[in-house]
Amino acid sequence: MTRIPPSIGRIVLFLPPIDGGRHEDGQPFGALVAGVNDDGTINLMAAARDGTPYGVQNVVLVQEGDEIDLDRAHAFWMAYQKGQAAKAEQLQAAGATVDLAPLLDRLTALEGVLEAGGIFHQLFERTKTEIASFVQDEIAALETRLASPAAPAPLPPPEAPPAPAPTEQTA
Repeated sequence: MTRIPPSIGRIVLFLPPIDGGRHEDGQPFGALVAGVNDDGTINLMAAARDGTPYGVQNVVLVQEGDEIDLDRAHAFWMAYQKGQAAKAEQLQAAGATVDLAPLLDRLTALEGVLEAGGIFHQLFERTKTEIASFVQDEIAALETRLASPAAPAPLPPPEAPPAPAPTEQTA
């Protein structure tokens, strides 16, 4: 019999007690395990049918072979989660092992890259150098223009507004 230990962040299906807001169609609500209590109950962040979240504390996690008390809120694993746990249990019982050596080698190599500064550090240093070089070039060009003996040409004087047109006077 497969029992799945609850852990924070896992998704479960949640049924409120019969007198405590259970939906007419009997469908469970989706919920996220927010906490695991010492007594084995769980705290949930459930979502109502309209998506509104709400908290529920001390919910019994019903597992395979457990009695269900319909007068009390309870949660249970989805069929997919139970299927995955059963497959893992079968592999373990058959003595199947996984060779983690290649993964460990890759992680060790990655640690070496990170300790040496890593690719992101290298890219940051390269970008920082390019930006500093660009800023220095722009400052030098500005200083050259400011130190140049040729003064900029004076602006032409503004044009005078046109004279008003003569008006005819009637006698």
